[in-house]
Amino acid sequence: MSLRLECDNQGGVIIADRSFFQNPDPEGIGISYAFDIALDREGGTELICDFNEEWNQVWHRETLLLVNEINKGIFLFVTLPIGDFNLEILDNKIIKDDMCFFFESKIEVKTKEILLFEAGSWLEDIDIGDVKPSHKVELENGWYNIQIQIDNRIGNESEDSYLVGNMVISISSTEEKIDPLLELPCYQNWLSINN
Repeated sequence: MSLRLECDNQGGVIIADRSFFQNPDPEGIGISYAFDIALDREGGTELICDFNEEWNQVWHRETLLLVNEINKGIFLFVTLPIGDFNLEILDNKIIKDDMCFFFESKIEVKTKEILLFEAGSWLEDIDIGDVKPSHKVELENGWYNIQIQIDNRIGNESEDSYLVGNMVISISSTEEKIDPLLELPCYQNWLSINN
């Protein structure tokens, strides 16, 4: 299945069971504020006024809440730059390409459905209650391995100036152990190191 993910501003992709989106912060731990900080990777918004220290340190510390939730299998989240991504969703594992950004984690499905949102749009719309997913996938309840691979080698053949990469998301049932994250997956960080 092929579709498009548009990041109009500071953005990302978030994937979770439908129940997460119905009540994203049941314990009141500040999930939406942590997402706001995560999406402001460069410290370009008024959020920097809330802190009196270097933004890079703030970003890493304040996004640990999201890292912990990802490690628990609550959701999967990757920050993305402005632009559009061709998006393909597969039901088999990705053959990892070392020239591409790659991330994998597990999520628990409880409602037989996972939803995929562009994170910036989701955060904007959550307050007005008009949140429509970019995509949804029906699955049996249980644990699933989610892999994301982004290839920015689109070449000059594309006449679409907004296209910044091709993203493949794999969803597969698995019992494999995945190492816990230590920091939030950030496509922009990978680009700065690998370009």
